[in-house]
Amino acid sequence: PLLTATDVAKYYGPDLIFAGVTFQVDARDRVGLVGPNGAGKTTLFRVLLGEATAEEGSFTAARGLRFGYLRQRREQQSHLTAFEHALRVFSPVLELEAQVEQAAAQLEAPEVVGDLERLDAAVARHVEVCQRFEEAGGNEFRARAKEVLFRLGFDESSLGQPVETLSGGQKNRLALVEVLLQETDVLLLDEPTNHLDIDSTEWLEDYLSKYPGAAVVASHDRYFLDAVCTKVWELEGGQLKTYRGNYSAYRQQQQAEREASLHRYQVEQRYLKKQMAWIEWQEAMTSHDHIVAARSRRRMLEKRDWAEKPVEPKEAKLWFPDPGKGGREVAFLEDVDKAYGDNVVFTGATLHLVRGNRVGLIGPNGSGKSTLLRIMLGQEPADAGIVKCGTGITVAEYHQ
Repeated sequence: PLLTATDVAKYYGPDLIFAGVTFQVDARDRVGLVGPNGAGKTTLFRVLLGEATAEEGSFTAARGLRFGYLRQRREQQSHLTAFEHALRVFSPVLELEAQVEQAAAQLEAPEVVGDLERLDAAVARHVEVCQRFEEAGGNEFRARAKEVLFRLGFDESSLGQPVETLSGGQKNRLALVEVLLQETDVLLLDEPTNHLDIDSTEWLEDYLSKYPGAAVVASHDRYFLDAVCTKVWELEGGQLKTYRGNYSAYRQQQQAEREASLHRYQVEQRYLKKQMAWIEWQEAMTSHDHIVAARSRRRMLEKRDWAEKPVEPKEAKLWFPDPGKGGREVAFLEDVDKAYGDNVVFTGATLHLVRGNRVGLIGPNGSGKSTLLRIMLGQEPADAGIVKCGTGITVAEYHQ
C-alpha cells in the first residue's frame, strides 16, 4: 500500500474533528472523499501531508512517496506570466537548459576555439549536459505544459498574461495545471472541478483514469465522482467509512445500510415493547416472585446494546417567494453582437425566454456566458442587435 492509517484522531482544542479513521490506499486507487462542509475533509488532507499532526493513531506512507496537493483556497500573486508560472514545476529542467546554453556558448569562446585540449573538454561538457537535458524531458516540457494549460481552458493570449491580472477562476485552474505537471505518486485534489467547463472536466476525468498513481478527490460533483472513483470515503460525524465502487454505488450501499439499520431498530423496538408490557404485568402482581422476575428482566434489558434510530439525512428545502404576475415574455434577444476592441465575444446571439423556461447556458470558459447575462440584465450594452426585457419582471442574480 502507498498509504495506511489506523485509528487516527484529530482535535482542534477540545473539538473532535474525526476519530478512528482507518484506511488503505493502493496504487491506481481513485478515492472520492465526500461529506458535509466542515466534516474535516481538508483537515484529513493536511494530516496525510504532514501539515497537521494527528493526536491519536498511526499513519504510514511508502518511502519516498511524492504528493501533489490542490488546495481549495489558493492565493497566487506573481509578476510571472501564466506560462512562466506553470514552467516553475520544471525548474530542474530549466536549470539544465541554462547549462546547455552556457556549454554551447563556451564552444565559441575565443580562448577555447584556439586551444584543442580546452575545445575537447568543452565539447564533452556540451554532449553531457545535452544528454541529461534530453533524458529529463527537455525537448517536450514546454509542449507538455502548453497542452495541459490549453486543456484546462487557457489560450495563447492568456498564457502571456501576468498571474496577478488573472481572474479567480483562471488562478484556480493554473494551480491545478501546476499539480498535474508535477511528478507525483499520489494526488490529493480538493474540489478540482471548481471553475472548470464541461470539456475541461471531461479531460480531467480521462487524465485521472490514465494516471499511474493513486488519487484522493474531495468533491461535491457527483457526476465527476461517478466517472472517476473506484472507492468512496464518507467522512461525517467524526467517522470515516469506506465503500467500494463509484458515487452511485456508494449511495446504493448507504441506502441499503440505512434500511437495514431502520429494520433492526423497528424489530428491537417491537421486542422491547412486548418485554416492557410483560414487566408491567409482573410488577402489578403482589407476589414476591413476580416482582423479582420483573426486576431481573428489566436489568437484562438495561444491559442490552440497543440499536439507535437512524438519523434521516437532511434535505435542502428551497422556498422561492412569489414575485407576482409578470408578463409571459421574460427576455428577447435578436442578432446581438458583442466585442471588446478586436476581441469578438459573440455575434448574432438570438434567444426568446418565456415564463416557465429552464435554460442551461453552457460553453467553454471565456466564451461570453457572463457577458451575455449582463447584456440581458441591462448591465452592459450590446454593440448591435435587439435586447428587450419583459414588463413586470423581477430578477434575482447570483454572481460567479
